[in-house]
Amino acid sequence: MDTLILNCFPVELSPTALTLPFREYESWDESREALNEEFRTYSTYRHPTEDGHIRLLFFNGPDHSDSADLAEVDLGRYANLASRLIERSLNCHFRSLGMEVASDSFGSTALRRQPDVSRNGIDLHTGIAFQARRPFRDEPYVFLLSAQWEARALFKESLSAQEPIVQNLSVGLPVLYRPTTEPPTDLLQFRGRYIGHVRELLASHEASVYCRDHQLRTLPLDVLFLEASSECIRTYEHALGIRDQKYSIWRAIQELSLVLTPAGRRNAAVLRDRLHSIRAFLSGSSQDSLVVPMDTYQPGTVTVGLIPLRAQSDPS
Repeated sequence: MDTLILNCFPVELSPTALTLPFREYESWDESREALNEEFRTYSTYRHPTEDGHIRLLFFNGPDHSDSADLAEVDLGRYANLASRLIERSLNCHFRSLGMEVASDSFGSTALRRQPDVSRNGIDLHTGIAFQARRPFRDEPYVFLLSAQWEARALFKESLSAQEPIVQNLSVGLPVLYRPTTEPPTDLLQFRGRYIGHVRELLASHEASVYCRDHQLRTLPLDVLFLEASSECIRTYEHALGIRDQKYSIWRAIQELSLVLTPAGRRNAAVLRDRLHSIRAFLSGSSQDSLVVPMDTYQPGTVTVGLIPLRAQSDPS
């Protein structure tokens, strides 16, 4: 049988039982209202209780009220809660290192800017996309972290930039929605993400955008950024008159994603090199494990082992 090396790493939580403050509500809607109005600055998790109520647990945040009740939480019993806690704790660690961190229901990303290769109005970043999970129900305290190597590009300037080239190219191209203040409720799902394609420029400060939810919206130019897709980058570089591949941002992205070697050739060892880069990204000063504080009121640690997991495969 062959051995496959996986891009997955073991995770240990200590302690595995936490005492956390909580509030209970009659419904999801009531708990959501409290979360949005009172507890937006807290790190929280909601789950239904056996008696039909909705419990809002507080991981971390401002000093919680002395009147809040305390609950004993067994992380082996609540796998989703434990996975969320692992990701939140790693997010806090990466933010403390100055990285750009984003998270959603599919996991988290942590990216570090690469100033040496960022050019022509485009920033390049490398890092990892990761997700924590419990793979086996009958091993309630065994968790793992799956990680993917990431290389991403971001346009520095919004469509409102004084340099008109980005704005002039935008019609028909995909854009990201990156507001600097809290967006309207119907736009929350798009924050920091692809929102749709520009239909037309309506004025010096607005654009008509056909959004992913099939709605046509008028949005200010200063919250819209070209998505750094291959299409956008090639169109942008063509407009700039860049013809030499060695100066191409798209070529730089392929090298940073390890698809190409620095010599521009296809990298036959791309999977090995990506795994090595993930381990180097996680390792910091240690080669054995990454230990970060648990993102909870109660002191604890999250330990990620840096030896990737292996699986046996039967070639037959």
